[in-house]
Amino acid sequence: MRSTVCLALLLSFAHASGVSAEEVATPATNQPAAVAAPVPPAMPELSPAAKRTKELAEKQALLKAEFDLQAAELRSELADLLLEKQRLDAEMALADTRRKKATTEQTALAVELALKVKKAESELKVALSGLRAEKETLSMEMSLREERNKQAALEAREEIARIKLAMEKKNVLQEQELQDMQARQKTLTAQNMLQAEENKAALAELATESAQISAELAHAQKLHEKKVQELNTEIALLAIQNSKALQLQASRENEHKAEMTALQHELAEVQAAMTLRETRDAYRNTVDRDIDYPADPFRDGVLTVSDRRIKLNDVIMEGTADYVTERIHYFNNQSTEAPIFIVIDRNPGGSVMEGYRIIKAMDASKAPIHVVIKSFAASMAATIATAAQHSYAYPNAILLHHQPSGIAWGNLTQQDEQMVIFKEWARRLHATIAEKMGLSMDEFYEMMYEKNSDGDWQEFADVAQELHWINHVVTEIREEGILKKPEGEAPMPIWWFTMKDQATPPDPKNNYVLLPQPKPFDYYFMYNPNGYYRWTQ
Repeated sequence: MRSTVCLALLLSFAHASGVSAEEVATPATNQPAAVAAPVPPAMPELSPAAKRTKELAEKQALLKAEFDLQAAELRSELADLLLEKQRLDAEMALADTRRKKATTEQTALAVELALKVKKAESELKVALSGLRAEKETLSMEMSLREERNKQAALEAREEIARIKLAMEKKNVLQEQELQDMQARQKTLTAQNMLQAEENKAALAELATESAQISAELAHAQKLHEKKVQELNTEIALLAIQNSKALQLQASRENEHKAEMTALQHELAEVQAAMTLRETRDAYRNTVDRDIDYPADPFRDGVLTVSDRRIKLNDVIMEGTADYVTERIHYFNNQSTEAPIFIVIDRNPGGSVMEGYRIIKAMDASKAPIHVVIKSFAASMAATIATAAQHSYAYPNAILLHHQPSGIAWGNLTQQDEQMVIFKEWARRLHATIAEKMGLSMDEFYEMMYEKNSDGDWQEFADVAQELHWINHVVTEIREEGILKKPEGEAPMPIWWFTMKDQATPPDPKNNYVLLPQPKPFDYYFMYNPNGYYRWTQ
């Protein structure tokens, strides 16, 4: 193959350079012929142009082979990289799902721990308030003792000052009396020397009296010093008592701190044990496995619904479109390949504007939308199911189509204007359904009233499939997205009436249970011979 390519290139280069094909085909050197073949005649030597052409052709063929080899290697590497990218995308999606799951559990755990911490903090605050009250009581007692000590010291200082003042007054009086005595003595000495003996006697008496006064003063001083010593002793005793009280208070505070520390440790151990138990309970109540997102969730009559699930129950009203479309966008942002499921348990229909927004969001979704009906879907809900590219229902689920109904207000002209808009809504909603059935709008409406005088065309799912209202009838629906243990109690009759005035059967005690009115297309199928169970009509 390579020699053929080289020969073709040589011929093309020879034609471009004006060299004949015979010259190009001539070998560069003479080779010995085989034994059985005749010896070919000697060929003329190739021209420089032919040699150059041959070299270029060989180089070109070599470069082409290298290029092909490199291209094959690059294609192989690209395929490996694509496989690796797909694997990493899958791992990242799985890790993101697990991270979100762990974040949700950690958030719940953090909220629980925060509540427990708040409770523990409130208990600690109560204990601390008690300690603060006790501390304030001790502080008040110490303050009272200090005030008493200060008052006693003040009284002692006042007593000392009073004694000093009395002694000073007494000294002044003694000095005055001594001066008077000296004056009288000089007068007596000057008047009459004869009275010297009398004066001496008087002086002796005065000296005796002075000695007696000095002894009294010394005794009063000793008594004062003794009283001051007693006061100082009492002050020292009070200081020792205050010191002991402070030590006792510090000891009590240390004991309280130790008790608080022990309580905190015990609380931490209890919280750790509770956290461990709650974590174990949460783990036991959670299915620990990954969710598969098959591109084809319907196989052999079994529909597998993942956690990419949107419920559409009860009346479609203001806010329903936001609820459904926001989740469609969210799941599309997660993955544009994994299916999204809109699950209808019971839905009587509702707002045409809200329902139309849901249909447009389904049409715009890159991820495939699968609508599932378990019990019944009527009116706008049935229109959503029929408009879906992928729809499923249990065999006994009911679908109902009818013309939109409403009330027009105003004068005749205004009512005619409203009727135009009303008819246009009906056309926009039912045109797709009639087209899927292979009918015109008039034929579709005509068949509605052939099936039912009110125009309420209702069919079980196995018949609705033949009418192209849904795509598939399922025998089993597996909810793979339910990974946490369901909570709550089973529904019970909550209307209990006692008829005291009724003296007739069905019950001797005149009691019965009033059941709620069944939903559309639903009936009570129960054993009730005594009429004990009743329901509103």
